[in-house]
Amino acid sequence: MQLFAHEKRSSSNLDSLEVEIPPQLTYKPPLEFPSQAIEAGVEGRVYLKVWVGKDGNPRQTEIDKREPEVAFLFDEVARKFGMKCKYSPANGKDNEPISVWVVIPLKFEIPDFEPPVCTRMDPAGNTGRSNRNGT
Repeated sequence: MQLFAHEKRSSSNLDSLEVEIPPQLTYKPPLEFPSQAIEAGVEGRVYLKVWVGKDGNPRQTEIDKREPEVAFLFDEVARKFGMKCKYSPANGKDNEPISVWVVIPLKFEIPDFEPPVCTRMDPAGNTGRSNRNGT
């Protein structure tokens, strides 16, 4: 996880601050894989910026970068993930809690899965399996 400490004015106008103790990730929820990305066969990376408040709670998220650009399919899942994470607060030089941006690289790979086994069933619900006698 990369850290960027900034006093928040706007995402385009940030003044750097010194971070003595960076925030530590204390809870990371499971990362979901969007079904539409599986259907499209899309994998990729999203670099998610999370504004961590003085209390360690996420306040805002922004997509910093995507690889490849079609990885926009992961934006909503990435943002929800970022808002569910929990952090210990960051401390500045004076040992006071400060708000900071953190950048979380998220890698989305199509999960390994085995397709369901299809069996033939008759109208009574019996599988199409038969014994050696053919019955």
